[in-house]
Amino acid sequence: MKQFAPIMHHFFLTFAAGIYAGLLKIHRFLRSFYRPIHLPYPVISIGGLSLGGDGKTPVVQYLAQYLNQKGYKVVVLTRGYKGQQKGPLWVQENDTAQQVGDEALMLYRSLKERHIPVCISQNLFKLPAFFKAHPLPSNTIILWDNGHQNPYLHKNLRVLVVNNTYGFGNKHLFPAGPLKQSLKTGLSQTDLILCLKNPSDSLHPDIPSHLPRVFMTPQETCPLPTGTEVYAFCGLGRPQAFYQSLQNYGYILKECRSFSDHHPYTLEDEQELLKQAFLLQVPLITTLKDEVKLSDAFKKKVTLFQRNLHWTDLKNEEIFCNILKSLVSFKKRH
Repeated sequence: MKQFAPIMHHFFLTFAAGIYAGLLKIHRFLRSFYRPIHLPYPVISIGGLSLGGDGKTPVVQYLAQYLNQKGYKVVVLTRGYKGQQKGPLWVQENDTAQQVGDEALMLYRSLKERHIPVCISQNLFKLPAFFKAHPLPSNTIILWDNGHQNPYLHKNLRVLVVNNTYGFGNKHLFPAGPLKQSLKTGLSQTDLILCLKNPSDSLHPDIPSHLPRVFMTPQETCPLPTGTEVYAFCGLGRPQAFYQSLQNYGYILKECRSFSDHHPYTLEDEQELLKQAFLLQVPLITTLKDEVKLSDAFKKKVTLFQRNLHWTDLKNEEIFCNILKSLVSFKKRH
């Protein structure tokens, strides 16, 4: 009977993926009756095809800062996933991850020094009234985090983030694979591919050649010296990518603890992590997304491993700038 288990498992996943694909088609048909909402400002959506771990949020963070430097008024729009607040509302200094979601809070804290506001809204139909009540300058650009699959808000530029290391996995729909929509559908809804890759890496074969592409390079920073043994923990969609980044940076993983994506850390979690790190006699290390959900006392005992992005070269920056100028010019004419 054991020899049939893998076959049955594969059959179940394929069957479930087929049901999921059917539900997506029904959902897409029903959505076709809705007319997308138009906001008075250009909307750039940043999204991915995988269920997690594409690197969308760091891209939003970088582009918000980049556009701000270019003289635009930037607003980051996000759903506030797993947050209690439905919005629309501005994320505030005293908000918690439980209230507004971990990604929204992480974006707010990383962008507040540049005075880039973060808006959460789980009901997009309320946004026109919200922005009418909170008018913004004419040079405003809205960066929509994880908006690729959502048709209810009109997008002026649809950016698809692809991690060059993983591509699109086995290219199957969930749960047989990592995709939340088919590759064909997802790419047909894309204006620009933003690929995260190191300059020395060859281009992943999944990256389509018929779409405009720009490249960004990840750059990690951490205060611990390379060669340090660490106890790594995280609650991410793709935890192995974090652990691999630590090893690439030169750290030795003494132990790892993976929590579910968007995991709300409890006092018991923190105590258990501290206990294990003490027994191993190694420092704890985690990500910025996890750090915003930790207690203030525990944060002081954890090292933060940060990932920053930059354009791979001047040519890629120029390509993006030209697309951006065309977008803003078109929006002004209409």
